[in-house]
Amino acid sequence: MGCLPRGKRNTYRLKNGKRFAAVVLIFIVAVMFLSMLARTGVNAHDGKEPIRVVVQPGDTLWGIAAKFNQDDRADIRRFIYRIKKANGLQASMLVPGQVLLIPEQ
Repeated sequence: MGCLPRGKRNTYRLKNGKRFAAVVLIFIVAVMFLSMLARTGVNAHDGKEPIRVVVQPGDTLWGIAAKFNQDDRADIRRFIYRIKKANGLQASMLVPGQVLLIPEQ
């Protein structure tokens, strides 16, 4: 088994537990931040901020998409899909007070 003489094993000991915990914590925070950034559908390099809309009673995704759709010739269903994707929505149900990110077109 390998190049080591019999009876000799490499043993690794964690010498600074606090440093290791800090590195793991920073890694976890970075992964969470990047996943949130990816979930919103916002590109960090484009410099455009998405529009934030607070859902009011009676609002629908169709109505919100129609209000913010800049290309009247495009199929509004594609814009609704992009809104759902930018907000991590599986269904089309909205709750009053919910904040939606409207992506740039």
